[in-house]
Amino acid sequence: MADWLLGGVIEWLAERVQGMLGGLVSFLTAAFFTSPDVTGFPQVQLLVGRSSMVVNAAFVLAIIVAGAVGMTHGTLQIRYEVKDLIPRLVVGFVASNFGVELCRMLIETANALTAAMAGQTASGPQVIEFVNARIATGR
Repeated sequence: MADWLLGGVIEWLAERVQGMLGGLVSFLTAAFFTSPDVTGFPQVQLLVGRSSMVVNAAFVLAIIVAGAVGMTHGTLQIRYEVKDLIPRLVVGFVASNFGVELCRMLIETANALTAAMAGQTASGPQVIEFVNARIATGR
């Protein structure tokens, strides 16, 4: 009688622990292992708008200065340096205007990798089996 009662209590406790582990894995995946997409927040959009306006104005000034230097100085060395500056200006312009979209895509990629490694459908018994398999293989 005592073995049957003790077995029932242990089985009940094991079910509760499995449920808690499944909830813990879901919570950790949602709260700590994934990054929120902050690029859609209004504060970020406002900051990006103002910053891109300043950066674009600075790029216009840099292009005008590079053109003026290229036209006024006749040496080959100055013209060669202006030619080196133009690709850097183009890369900087593209990076500054598409930086938010690039960050959004990087966040989505990192979250997708996390979901692929942690698994979205992991529940209590599956988590226990996964942990037991990893312990048994020594990894």
